[in-house]
Amino acid sequence: MFLGSFTVVLFFDSVYGLLNQGFQILAAVLPVSAPTPEAVRSITTGLMSVGFSTAILLLLIGFVLLSKRESRDTP
Repeated sequence: MFLGSFTVVLFFDSVYGLLNQGFQILAAVLPVSAPTPEAVRSITTGLMSVGFSTAILLLLIGFVLLSKRESRDTP
């Protein structure tokens, strides 16, 4: 039960992180024509965070699918 609720919380945290960083990247890119060093740093940090959140999300999906598969295999 604890692992299931922890997985759900981690899933929504990853989705929130992806959306939040996506909007921050857009906010850094849209208002300027030539990116400043601060905007480039913000974009780079945002992309790294998006990659990390995506990796966590994919691991969680794989874990859930694997646990469902194992629960079907056991009698």
